[in-house]
Amino acid sequence: MIRLKTKLIGGKGGVGKTTIASSIAIYHALKGLKTLVISTDPAHSLADCLDQEIGSEIVPVRKIKNLWALEIDSEKATQEYGNLLVQQGFDQSSIFSQFLGGDDISSLTPPGADETVAFLKLLEFIENPLEYEVIIYDTAPTGHTLKLLSLPELTSNWLFKIAMLRQKLSSTLGGIKKIFGGGGKNVNTADMKQSIDVLRKRIESAREHLQNHEETEFIPITIPTLMSIWETERLLQALRQYGISAKTIIVNQVNPENDKCDFCKLKHKQHNSIIDQLKDLYSDEYRIHTIEMFKDEIRGIDNLIEFNSKISSIFENN
Repeated sequence: MIRLKTKLIGGKGGVGKTTIASSIAIYHALKGLKTLVISTDPAHSLADCLDQEIGSEIVPVRKIKNLWALEIDSEKATQEYGNLLVQQGFDQSSIFSQFLGGDDISSLTPPGADETVAFLKLLEFIENPLEYEVIIYDTAPTGHTLKLLSLPELTSNWLFKIAMLRQKLSSTLGGIKKIFGGGGKNVNTADMKQSIDVLRKRIESAREHLQNHEETEFIPITIPTLMSIWETERLLQALRQYGISAKTIIVNQVNPENDKCDFCKLKHKQHNSIIDQLKDLYSDEYRIHTIEMFKDEIRGIDNLIEFNSKISSIFENN
């Protein structure tokens, strides 16, 4: 059976995550692997980077065989999260929903719907490994990414609390219903428990996939500034906490050497100093690769293929 490979690309905003995620996806697709690149970033930079329209449905990437793309849509994410609630028995006709006084069940959706739907998509792909061989996640800035990494545990706990609350309220409101009459659907506790158990097992399967170092790798992207390095350290600590593998750190937007420009020489020296600090901190544990700044904006497949030579050298040397 084909084992799904997942690579999560993350870091501070503005470090070039989308460009690198797109290029990594192209690298794997050109190797003949069925590859999907997913953006969980609400900014929807992936469509701009690939220079084609991408939405909440998977579409093939132009000019590249074996590559597809998807952007998680916030509004649709909320709807899908609402559908998840309905699956657990929170439909519009239930006495629980009537008690809450809302016709829109998605009003129960907690913050983090984008990340949760991205996580639920991962569940689908784990359960259908023949569909794609490699999935590249272009994650939102670090704070959102940390939320995504914690979702296996948070979602499991959330489902349990929802089930318990529903059971208690259904019992209480059932008594009120007998006194005052009224419609509403009776609770089938056995069905509810079964659906919760099924979803719990799916979540556990995703957790195992994320923590399997042969199947999942997180690639932190940083730039040679102290603030970005500090953000990278916070991200690495979270990865250790959640047991997710990180082997490579990519330092992007490094100023190239230019003896004819005093400002360029100064920036090059500053960047090298920070990269040396990064190597002192992490070179024993991680492979550290640098990518020099390009003079032009990297947008569209042709530019990404040119940029891909930098990415290829990273993976070929690993």
